[in-house]
Amino acid sequence: MNKKYAVFIDGDNISADYFDAIMSEIVKENDDILIKRVYGDWTTSKMNSWKEKITNSPIRVFQQFQNGPNATDNTIIMDAIELAIQKTEIDAFCIVSTDHGYYSLALRLRENGKYVLGIGRENSKNIWQNSCNEFVKIENILKGKELLEKDNSKKKGDEKSTIKKNVIANNENISLEVIFEYGLENSRINADGWISLADFGSTIKAKYPSFDPRTYSSIKLLPLIKRFPDDIEIKSDDCFPPNYYLREISSREGNIGEFLFYMKKIMETKKMDIISFGKLQGDVYADMVNGELTIDGICQKYSLEQKEVLALANTVHNSLFSEVDNYIGRSEGIHLKDDFE
Repeated sequence: MNKKYAVFIDGDNISADYFDAIMSEIVKENDDILIKRVYGDWTTSKMNSWKEKITNSPIRVFQQFQNGPNATDNTIIMDAIELAIQKTEIDAFCIVSTDHGYYSLALRLRENGKYVLGIGRENSKNIWQNSCNEFVKIENILKGKELLEKDNSKKKGDEKSTIKKNVIANNENISLEVIFEYGLENSRINADGWISLADFGSTIKAKYPSFDPRTYSSIKLLPLIKRFPDDIEIKSDDCFPPNYYLREISSREGNIGEFLFYMKKIMETKKMDIISFGKLQGDVYADMVNGELTIDGICQKYSLEQKEVLALANTVHNSLFSEVDNYIGRSEGIHLKDDFE
């Protein structure tokens, strides 16, 4: 469902040169802007660029004399709260400012069920960025326009990299590796071990509101992920347009190590012997293949964590029995493959 926005611009803090690009950013998902307001002290020279802009732009202007260091901020905060109460049809607010003084407003609006989009310069304080549902840096909006205008002959998707080597960081000094790892570990996983691209993006946004592929010179998330073919596998379905899914690529050695870790943990927690564990693994894999239960349902049925279920099933699916047996040893003459069969 399309959002209905009220947009509040701190004219003392943001130049009118960015106005058109900011408006385009807000409505790029076909959302509606019902209210547009720009606040500032129009008696000062810093508002000159806005005086020219409002002559041909449909936006309401509000005068606020500089009676204190945060006079404009306080007026916007009070007006936004009032509007949130009076105009129930407004379900989203966009606050355009680099000033971190608006973080309390963002939290208050979210407490009242409103979606908050923050837009500001890249030097905005973390507390302001992370208080919003989503925060977009003006530099990324401008960078996105430049990327679209570039010659398509140089395709970014063809650039090969690895997540661990990609150390480009955001303003919190968090690497892309950390951000992607968080998405892979915390997104919902289907019965086949795949994560939908939409859920992956939403999971990252919930943790890092200012995450934006444009920071890494990519228009959208999918081309950015495609730069890491050695780390992340991608597939699509037959729909039009297609739905995309992804999963982390693990080595066979990594899968074995992960399996042994969870095998030891499960056997200790449930006080199982190797034979009982082999039966449990077979039952889990059978339920995964059967498809009647969701992965959450399988977790509940066997009192296992999602990662434990996937580790057990992947060992069967990837035919790693013999390699696992070599790690475990054969002193008792018991083998997982025999128990499974």
